Amino acid sequence: ADVNGAAVDSVVQEITAAGGKAVGVISNVSKEEDVQRMIDQAVDSFGSLDILVNNAGIMDNMVAAGNLTDELWNRVLDINLTGPMRAIRKALPIMIKQGKGVIVNTASIGGLFGSRAGLAYTASKHGVV
Repeated sequence: ADVNGAAVDSVVQEITAAGGKAVGVISNVSKEEDVQRMIDQAVDSFGSLDILVNNAGIMDNMVAAGNLTDELWNRVLDINLTGPMRAIRKALPIMIKQGKGVIVNTASIGGLFGSRAGLAYTASKHGVV
């Protein structure tokens, strides 16, 4: 799943060319309906949801607190922090019912230490951690 349709298609082609099975979904994790569709598509295609990898993320161009707009703050947190929550919220009931599943949340060094990026990115990655 990705917001970039060409990237989705490329990965699906690479996996199927190597003998695997893949289904691509264009998904924007800042949209609840896209997250729902992404998880539903996985279950419909493969019969279960064994792993969820929350890896979507954007940077904030190193914007300091004094220059950060509400628009940039909300966009970064919606993708980097709220997106994983939405996917976890949808995946957990499925995995609990199955009795198995793995969730991997990608943060970064910015989630452990300050001064690695701008305020919004750093706050979002601390939230993921």
